[in-house]
Amino acid sequence: MIRTALAVAFLAPSLLVASAPHALAQAPAPITIPAKFDTSTEHVLIPVSIGGSSFWCNPDTGFSAIIALDRAKAQKAGLRVAPGVPTPDGNPPTRGDESTTATVVVGGVAFTNYSIILRSLPEEAPLERARRSQCVNWQM
Repeated sequence: MIRTALAVAFLAPSLLVASAPHALAQAPAPITIPAKFDTSTEHVLIPVSIGGSSFWCNPDTGFSAIIALDRAKAQKAGLRVAPGVPTPDGNPPTRGDESTTATVVVGGVAFTNYSIILRSLPEEAPLERARRSQCVNWQM
């Protein structure tokens, strides 16, 4: 038992050294996503391209809708509006929701044919906050 442990202890460092240059050469480059902090909502916002238009989105992993986008802003950006579809967790669309499918780009990574929920988001916040919070509830 002790010999086995010693053999592993002596062999393991040489295996790590031998394999380290190969592993480092294949490591993908990190993806950096710029962000800003919205002090009025206390949310971190990241730039996301949806169908070629830019939106500031709040990455919120607690919502099953993947992306929910304000209907008026989506129409202004030229996104096609379609009937609502079930959310990824199988729930039916919320009454009044519509949908669109577009290419979404985050940090240079493109996701094609991405399903997006369109709804009328309330304008309950001051204009500056509403302007900065164009897209909500994004999760990957």
